[in-house]
Amino acid sequence: MLRMMARAVVWRHRPFVIGITGSIGKTTTKDALFTILRAHTAVRTNIANYNNEFGVPLTVIGAPGGGRSLGGWLRVVVTWLWTMTLQRDYPTVLVLELGIDHVGDMDYLVDMVSPQMGVVTVVHGVHAAKLGTVATIAREKGVLIARLPADGVAVLNADDARVAAMSRRTRAQVWTYSAQGAEHARLRAGGVACTAQGGMTFKVHEGCTTVPVRLPHVVAPQLVPSLMAAIAAARAYGVNLADVAQSLRDFRPPQHRMTIIRGARDVTIIDDTYNAAPPSVRGALAALHMMPTQHKRVAVLGDMRELGDAEVAAHAGLAADIIAREIDEVVCVGPLMRHLYDALVARKSRHAAPNVCHYATTADAADALGRHVAPGDTVLVKGSNGMHMWDVVNALSQHEGIRVDGTCE
Repeated sequence: MLRMMARAVVWRHRPFVIGITGSIGKTTTKDALFTILRAHTAVRTNIANYNNEFGVPLTVIGAPGGGRSLGGWLRVVVTWLWTMTLQRDYPTVLVLELGIDHVGDMDYLVDMVSPQMGVVTVVHGVHAAKLGTVATIAREKGVLIARLPADGVAVLNADDARVAAMSRRTRAQVWTYSAQGAEHARLRAGGVACTAQGGMTFKVHEGCTTVPVRLPHVVAPQLVPSLMAAIAAARAYGVNLADVAQSLRDFRPPQHRMTIIRGARDVTIIDDTYNAAPPSVRGALAALHMMPTQHKRVAVLGDMRELGDAEVAAHAGLAADIIAREIDEVVCVGPLMRHLYDALVARKSRHAAPNVCHYATTADAADALGRHVAPGDTVLVKGSNGMHMWDVVNALSQHEGIRVDGTCE
């Protein structure tokens, strides 16, 4: 029923629909693109994190979910009827994050909203437990691009071979972007730097044009690929590059995605607790390395879930990045992060490895903060959503910490 209602709204109002998908970076891309476009047109984006077969149609209709309430669902129907019959100011553009968990999900969503522009960020095995191989994930994400109309636009990441290859599946015009400065990309980023004031800058090159982008509320170099995706989509929509850069000065990362919090005892917290996958953890560690700090750099890392058969190697493999980024102390949380703990302990005799501890649960780690965090420290907190690592952030923000027993080396 929701699917049919959403299709009817799209048919009635004919908005320009931009679909955004990818294994990592969808929400940041969506929010950055919304920040740019709202200065130029009437635009709507997903309510909260409504990016599935229920959330996408509710966003199109413009109604919150009904939950378990009959009255709530009646309000959805009333909103839909008003949208179909009386609304005259429906948004010109819909920027829709499209999330998938199973084969066939993207077909379902594309059939519902008929995107004219498709944006793909990156393909990674973060949902391998549900979707199978990375090749299957790429094929399913690529459905968005394959089903674009001939007069549509595909915005593709030139730094990801699987994403770039999707250009062969579409009749639409292709815009490519690169966060790594690839010369063959239409838009390229370079000169990424964190500022002493706590923000970040980089440059965008398009042909012979170079425009600086200043982000006073962003301290995460790993967000540059998502920001470049948004920039490329805005340019493909027709926004001037200088106007794009100006609009992005107001961009703030979504909640729990590299958000900076000043905690108790003059501790700086990097809250990146929304989710975790190997590339995003590596990016967060790079950001922690680049940030100025008064004292230690501490990484509190929870399990990365839904990695399938790669979970052991993925967790242990973070040890090299931690050593390279000169992290002073690591707190590993959860059964999977035990593999990282073991890998770091094994390296202690051969490298300048950091101090490392392991706790079985997030609650144990939160209670042990006084053992690891001192005044002036900069602390990264990250883990998969199901780990509830924001409990650690809350503890860092509110109290001194209580020591409990953990495994430490």
